[in-house]
Amino acid sequence: MKVGDLVCLYRRKQQGVGIILNKKSLQESELKLIKEAQRADWKQKEVLKQHALRITDDAELVHAAFLYNLWQRNAKLKKDFVYIKWFQRPSEYEQTKTTTDSDWFPLDWAKRIY
Repeated sequence: MKVGDLVCLYRRKQQGVGIILNKKSLQESELKLIKEAQRADWKQKEVLKQHALRITDDAELVHAAFLYNLWQRNAKLKKDFVYIKWFQRPSEYEQTKTTTDSDWFPLDWAKRIY
């Protein structure tokens, strides 16, 4: 996938329709802190996240990376992310629509619409 592709979140009840505005991979220093946070207790996770936010040039991306990588134990590490602007917002768990018009999502969650 590349910038400008139309995408959806294919695992959601309402998949939505959006366009990729940006695509980035996490830096090695950010990945190191996330891996460390996966093994840490809840207080230390927040300390590591704040440290990552101080050293990064893209705070929104790092915030999303911590959210998606610490959500579930033993989940595959998500390194690649896309920034999606929604034309039709996808559903989110029990809500019928996401609360934002654009945000960072793991690349492997998005599917290109042909």
